[in-house]
Amino acid sequence: MSKKTMRRPVNLCVLIVCTVLLWAVPAASAAAEDVEGQLELTYEHVVNVERQIEATLTVDWKDEGTLPVENVEIHFFIDAEAGEQQLGTAVTDEEGRAQVTMEANDPIGMNEEGLSTFTVRAEHPDLGSLKETIEVKDGTLDISFDEEEHAIHATFMQLTPDGTEPVAFASVQFYVLRYFGDIGFHGDFTMTGDDGVVIEEFPKGYPGDEEGNVEMRVQVDGHDSFGTISLVVDVPWGVVVEEGGYDRALWAGRDAAPWWLIIAANSLLAAGWGTIAYVLLLVVRIRRAEPEARADDKEADGTA
Repeated sequence: MSKKTMRRPVNLCVLIVCTVLLWAVPAASAAAEDVEGQLELTYEHVVNVERQIEATLTVDWKDEGTLPVENVEIHFFIDAEAGEQQLGTAVTDEEGRAQVTMEANDPIGMNEEGLSTFTVRAEHPDLGSLKETIEVKDGTLDISFDEEEHAIHATFMQLTPDGTEPVAFASVQFYVLRYFGDIGFHGDFTMTGDDGVVIEEFPKGYPGDEEGNVEMRVQVDGHDSFGTISLVVDVPWGVVVEEGGYDRALWAGRDAAPWWLIIAANSLLAAGWGTIAYVLLLVVRIRRAEPEARADDKEADGTA
């Protein structure tokens, strides 16, 4: 075999290796560029119950958009007078979310402007070290009832190192809590005034418990400075309903649903089962008719 003939396989192998390397290196670089981790923080304060910090970890893929990252440890910290203190550690779920909860009475550090600082950190083999910080003002809600006007007075106050002060121009929402979804009853104007107060008339006709109490939630949702703040209270203006004596209404249980809804639902079920029964009946008739059709075909062939 000549030297020229021997060089051909070697040259071919070199060409293949170079081609693979040229393809793999840009692909790896592109894959690394496509992955970018993001941490997003939200703050929620349920008055008299708890405070919660939630972190959401996602990655940006150029081709598929934003995707959650699960099974990653997230470390939560709070800035205090003694320095940064760890609140806890949580693992992200399938939606990329992890949260830690503090008791409502647990102290949170505030600076002179009333800001509390929370920091989260995470380590991921592909995303590297991630860190995000959020500064929030802490607030509270207070409720009073106007019996004559049948109205709810909600007061939104900021908690400061020196006490409290009213928060103006904040949107406050009102909800009646039901089993199958909360019902909002806020009007067109829900902004607090200079005194931090917003007034909303409570609607009539809501069924309550045996004492006429209706569970209601007042909420400041996703405020730029305060996050989400909510308060759940009992309003004593519901329709008194004894156990087993609910009026038929859309918000009542299955046993007390409106008659028209019961009739409509049962009619749909009956129509569905009736269609299935009719199809099965047609199948049975077709199968029974097959032997007769074959016999008729044989007789026709014999006559012919």
